[in-house]
Amino acid sequence: MHQNRTGSWSKRSEIGIYPQSDGKEQQYAGEAKRRQLVQGLSNTKRQGSGILNLVGWKLFYSSVDITTRAQAGVGVLVESNLVDRITEWNFINRRAAIIRQKPQQANALTLLKVNAPNLEGEYTFFREDVEGTLFEMPTAESVIVMDDLNTYVGGVSESGMA
Repeated sequence: MHQNRTGSWSKRSEIGIYPQSDGKEQQYAGEAKRRQLVQGLSNTKRQGSGILNLVGWKLFYSSVDITTRAQAGVGVLVESNLVDRITEWNFINRRAAIIRQKPQQANALTLLKVNAPNLEGEYTFFREDVEGTLFEMPTAESVIVMDDLNTYVGGVSESGMA
């Protein structure tokens, strides 16, 4: 039986700042391979959504519309030999996406990759989208939330802390 090992990174402004690959994606694929992980990425800063082919890996990513300056974004690096098990890739918004896969001898597994915003108004909508997505998932599925929730909402004090 194949086991999934998962991890999540927040690599602000290091992945795909420009429409062409800047090489960072391949570095993260190499690190994911070394650790044998399905790897969630935050702050991909790519425009649009899609699948980027890397050597031995695929990066499923979602971010802002292609007419908007690149910002935020989430992605999931999946080893090529696991790609055929993916049954769904759904972009919830520029800060959340899900991948559903069918492991060889288990119930379906859903990976929910999220990247929380810092702005209070955005955070409310983000939380509602994520809660709604979790509520709609079949109860028989296993769910892994790959999160970057280390954000704060609100003002900054004189000391610089929230």
